[in-house]
Formats: sequence, structure tokens, C-alpha cells
Amino acid sequence: MKKRLLSLMLIFAFILETPANVMAAYDREAAVQYAKKHAAKNTNNKEYDYYKDGDCTNFVSQCLYAGGIRNQTSISYSDLKYGVNDEKSNWYNKKYTFYRVGLHLILEITRWKTSSTWVRVYNTGTGRGLYQYLVNERGCLIAAFENGSKYSKFEDLVKTAQVGDVIQCSDNINKLTHSVIVTEKTGSDLKVCYHSNDKKDVSFYDNIWSNYKYMYVIKVK
Repeated sequence: MKKRLLSLMLIFAFILETPANVMAAYDREAAVQYAKKHAAKNTNNKEYDYYKDGDCTNFVSQCLYAGGIRNQTSISYSDLKYGVNDEKSNWYNKKYTFYRVGLHLILEITRWKTSSTWVRVYNTGTGRGLYQYLVNERGCLIAAFENGSKYSKFEDLVKTAQVGDVIQCSDNINKLTHSVIVTEKTGSDLKVCYHSNDKKDVSFYDNIWSNYKYMYVIKVK
């Protein structure tokens, strides 16, 4: 049934609008400015961990946080282990810095406690990903597109996406693999920023649409 619903979503590309009073909680400009500052290679924010094997969703979560998105419930960090914690409904990234005294030197050690929803695109295991957090917990609307389908046109995706929205993509309908944030609209194309092969303000058509089959525009609020 789940797979059937996903397939039905891909038949139609919905033009979604959310009331302005709901969107007010998310500062799109602040999120975009953060993305532009930290998207390019070697400009990552040192206040956050950097995942060499895949930093795209970690980076997008940072942008959303800069735009004012916050976890909706309190977190007991003392109960959490360092590293990535499997979460279904919480979204967080907390930095810890402590010092150890060695022979003639003091070592500064930095570690993080991070939720799976912060760093993973879409997860079907014990922990969930950013997709589930935004859609299931925050109630963000989505619009689905399939590259190559006669029902999904690129111009409809451009019309649907707003600056500050998140787009997640994949070649497998049941496993999203990449997250980007929209930073500009040029009329016929979008510009996006992302990590994992770090890119700043690059063409969505050239770098995403042409390289993936399935794309989900998440209307952040």
C-alpha cells in the first residue's frame, strides 16, 4: 500500500501553497544566507561535525536551523550517546568541547550528539531521516516529480519550489539519497546549494534534475 501511495504521488506534481502565517516561523532568507556562506568547498561551519562520506543532509539541517527551525520538544541530552542517535520524532545537533591534560600539553576534544533525523536523508530503520521529520513531525507539504514521466515537467518543479525549500532526490523511489536547499529562482531554473561534492548556487537542472529520477520538493514551514 505504501509503495502504491508513493507511485500515485509521482503521477501528479502538485503546486502547493501554505498560508503566510504558517510560514512566518521559518526565515527563508536567513537559511539561504547561511547556505551561501557555508556551501562551497572548505567553507563548512566548524561548529558542526563534517561527514566526509555524506554531509548533504547535515548541511541542509544546519541551514534550516539558521532559518529558525527548532525541535518541538525538550531533549534530555545526558541520556544520549555521542555520535548519531536513532530518532523517530526529535531533531537536534549538540556540540560538546572538553579538555584533557597530557604531558606538557592540553588536548581540546570536540564531539557531537546528533539525531538520525539531522544527518540522514530518509531512513527506514530504527531511526528516521530529515524527510520523516519535516513531513511527519512538522507537517510540511511535499510535491513529487519523476524525471522522464510525461506527468512531471521540469517547469512545474521550478514553479512549485520556493527559495529556502528543501529538495530530496534519488534513483530509487523507496530510498532518497541526497538533500539540497533552493537558494535562488532564475525563472526557468533553480539554483541550489549542497554538500557532498560541495556546491554553491549551481543549476538545479544541470546538477540534480539531469542526474536523478525522483525528486521531492519539501515545503518548509
